Amino acid sequence: MHFHVVKSSAGSGKTYALVKQYLTHLLGSLAPDYFRHILAITFTNKATDEMKERIIAALKGISSGAEKQMDLASDLSKETGLDHEIIRQRASSILQNLIHNYGDFNISTIDHFVNRIVKSFSFEMGIPSNIEIELKEDRLIRKIVDGLFEKMSDDEKLSNVLLAYSEYKFTEEQNYDVEVNLFDLTRELMRSDGRGYLKKFEKFELGDFINVQKELSTRVKSMTVEIHTLASELKSLIEQTGLEASDMYRGSSGVHKYIFNLADKGDPMILPNSYVRATLEESKWLSPKASDTAKSSFISIETNLEQGLNELIHLIETHIPHYTFCRMLSGQIHSLAIVNEVKKEIDLIKDEYNVARLEDFNKIIAEIVKDNPIPYIYERIGEKFHHYLIDEFQDTSEIQWFNLLPLLENGLSEGFGSLIVGDAKQAIYRWRGGELDQLNRLPELNFNSLDISENSDLGRNMKAAFNEKFLDSNYRSAENVVRFVNHFFEILITSFPDELNTVYSGHTQKSMSAISGGVVEIKFLPDESLLENAAGYAVNKIKELMQSGVHSGDIALLCRTRFQCTMMASLLLDNQIPFISDESLKLYHSHSVRFVLNWLLYLYTGRNPQHAYKILEYLAENKGLGYIDEDKLPEIWAGDPSLENVFAKADINLDVHFLSKENLLELVYTLIETFIGSERKDRYMLALENCVSEFMGNYGNDPIEFLKWWEDNKEDLAITYPSLKSAVRIMTIHKAKGLEFNTVIVPFSYGRIKPGKSHIWVESKEKDSEVIPIAWLKCSEDLLKTNYADLYNEEMRMSFTDTVNLMYVGATRAKHGLYITSKIPSKSSGKITEEALWYKSMSLELNESVDADFFRFGNEANEKVNTSPEKSPVLSYPLSPMSSWRDRIMLKYKTDVFDLQSSGQDAISEGLLIHEIMSRVVDLGELSSVLSYYVLLGDISQEKADSLKKKITGLIVPSEVNRYFVNVKGRVFNEREMMDVTGKLLRPDRCVVEGDHMIVIDYKTGSPHDSHKEQIRQYVKLARELGYADVDAFLIYFSEGLIEKLQN
Repeated sequence: MHFHVVKSSAGSGKTYALVKQYLTHLLGSLAPDYFRHILAITFTNKATDEMKERIIAALKGISSGAEKQMDLASDLSKETGLDHEIIRQRASSILQNLIHNYGDFNISTIDHFVNRIVKSFSFEMGIPSNIEIELKEDRLIRKIVDGLFEKMSDDEKLSNVLLAYSEYKFTEEQNYDVEVNLFDLTRELMRSDGRGYLKKFEKFELGDFINVQKELSTRVKSMTVEIHTLASELKSLIEQTGLEASDMYRGSSGVHKYIFNLADKGDPMILPNSYVRATLEESKWLSPKASDTAKSSFISIETNLEQGLNELIHLIETHIPHYTFCRMLSGQIHSLAIVNEVKKEIDLIKDEYNVARLEDFNKIIAEIVKDNPIPYIYERIGEKFHHYLIDEFQDTSEIQWFNLLPLLENGLSEGFGSLIVGDAKQAIYRWRGGELDQLNRLPELNFNSLDISENSDLGRNMKAAFNEKFLDSNYRSAENVVRFVNHFFEILITSFPDELNTVYSGHTQKSMSAISGGVVEIKFLPDESLLENAAGYAVNKIKELMQSGVHSGDIALLCRTRFQCTMMASLLLDNQIPFISDESLKLYHSHSVRFVLNWLLYLYTGRNPQHAYKILEYLAENKGLGYIDEDKLPEIWAGDPSLENVFAKADINLDVHFLSKENLLELVYTLIETFIGSERKDRYMLALENCVSEFMGNYGNDPIEFLKWWEDNKEDLAITYPSLKSAVRIMTIHKAKGLEFNTVIVPFSYGRIKPGKSHIWVESKEKDSEVIPIAWLKCSEDLLKTNYADLYNEEMRMSFTDTVNLMYVGATRAKHGLYITSKIPSKSSGKITEEALWYKSMSLELNESVDADFFRFGNEANEKVNTSPEKSPVLSYPLSPMSSWRDRIMLKYKTDVFDLQSSGQDAISEGLLIHEIMSRVVDLGELSSVLSYYVLLGDISQEKADSLKKKITGLIVPSEVNRYFVNVKGRVFNEREMMDVTGKLLRPDRCVVEGDHMIVIDYKTGSPHDSHKEQIRQYVKLARELGYADVDAFLIYFSEGLIEKLQN
């Protein structure tokens, strides 16, 4: 009886170990249906299917004497002590029994297993038998957000809090769309397990959070005044003597500047620099060049100045933790208030709709397990299952392991062995709750976060039967790839022992692959135009490999984000390189599908002008309205905002009113035939028709219900192609985990290591607890100044490990060729970046390159593997991964932030309104039409429209920027999204492109601020990365009547 823990590095035969152990239990029994007593738990449905297939294939091969399974049969003979003939006979009998009793083949995901427990023991667990388990997170979030919107009309405090939150996001230059932010906050709450922390706010109302905000402001002001007052006294002391900065040590960099800055109401929490500290510690008060008069004057104040400065610094150091906490919480208090309302809404939704999330049941099970040495809900399961096999243990959450442990303990106590397989180096799902440390600490246990008291009996059988084994042979990758991975990660361990020693202990592997040679290349590109160049380099590498004889189906492009996957799909499409990408094959990525959906939304949700405009935009882009130039569409729409009238002018014979009378499927057919045509109908259109047909068969002919169903299920709706060997695979590194490819290209392996969590929950300490018991703070470096620096440091440690693990997973997918594109690291940033980690490879003795920015080891001689190119059907790729241009007109929903405006918010309201108006203006001559449209909608009066026109034209026309608004020679892009090297989307308000010259313009509300310049500098930097060497930038402050040009 053993509790086996197998730590398996990439390519080391993890699945083989699982299958062998499963078959060892199975063949070791005389019962041909012993599979009923074995439970194997995997992480994904794909892994479940693979394991079932491998077990059935093994049984079939062993029973028929297939040569392919002889090695496995020999291993099983050693494990069980049975000879080959008995193993063959038992395998045959088991296979027949298994086929006839497939429902008892218990291999499933952990979520499916929990679901079974809930359904089987709902009465014992106190759960209604008809409760619905909500597996789709977004569907539940939609119900929650809709519920909060319904409350807003009757709850003024809730409306005000949401308004204040939107204003905060606006001032931070972030997305201030209420609905989007509610979605994000709700999703983050669910994933951060914040509902446990929010129990302390059960009696809090919205007014209580407003009171907390007032208290925070009072405390910040009090501490600020205290420091400014003391600093002012010291400033007066210096001024009385006539001492100048040049008289004192280090002049304008030393103590004189420090005191005067604090006295002049600057940032009150500036800690002294090394010069100020040297002044106190080494009595360096005066400059060596100070005059005798200055020296004499200083003597008279030296004692008081020294005492006062010490007191001032002590005061700042004392206040900094609480001051920073108050400032950080003040910025998040509205978020916290909203999150608390979301939590209440979750509870209401659960009661009203009788639904719960799987995570809720994990917690219920944990409570039962915690209070019962032998949990009663497991008694029947323990009688049924004897052996437990857990795959991908590093991705198992703490609560999942806690709930599974009693089952393993029960089996071990009765003499039945179990198995856990995992690799902490491949733990890349922390954001889903995966806990890599619990694999490394086995057989020791730590369930502190579950608030479980110390129990010496917990895991007693497991500890007694513990048997650890390392799989250190790599059967996947060629020798050179294995050598590179071994040496590279050894460098990282040496450089970061505290962070990586535990996780990467025993990482070195022996190459057992049948593939000889192998090649690794890392190209470091300059920062300029990095994103575009990295993508282009990857495309060129694919072409180079294909020209050398490598089959496209042997190549995989592994990206970090879905944005990057979509970008690469677009580039491969442009270069006529066949590809398969799960992400790009989703139905909602098709422009044509979105066109049909916009029609349904327009017809059945109140003829919203935004949907109408999107319909016309599609037709203009696809030449469906031949007389309309795509660039002139905004002008035509602004002059005649009516879908029916535009159709009449285009001689399109379509009765829009009649369309809404057709049944759902007929309507979709009509739209496709009328606007797309049978000759252009692609796989996406066929798939959409099938979706509509299937929906009508199951749910009826209600278009509104179909639109709801689509919103709930669109992430799962995709075209499924057969697995082709003649197409490049594009996927995220996360999706590639567990897979292998002959050639792997990782095109965007760079970027600063950032916290994995955007916010962090803290239990308030010391003075902080006087304000609020629990806080939800932004996970930023500011936490280092608070009492919670340890939480930030721990998050950064885990984020660093996450990044290194992603690098490891990406690198170890390759069988023969590994090609990485990174960035030349900055020598001055001082931050740990992915490119800086890769750059350590340049110091490897393996490096055969003489290029300073290029690493190479091995050769491509064996890049061509013995895979015959598979003939595949001729596929067209009618994909529209990325919009070619953003909407130039953003027509607002009736539920957007403008409807939340209250009195006292005129300046911000007008600023938002001007932003909205200018997003529709391509040429300033269109301004009158756009303003007339707002008057027509009833959003502004004619008097307000006249006032806005005067303000806008009065500022722009006489200025330098007039040429970029009137009779513009170049192309205009309003609110066009651009993506930086980290995948972050930036959206300047207006860009004008004149050949190689780009002009970036941003509109601002309120007074000029340094953050505005910093933001537009980011736009300028990104524009240069995109290849525009000549870039000008302007900030326009309409409320101040000011235009500021950024100096290059």
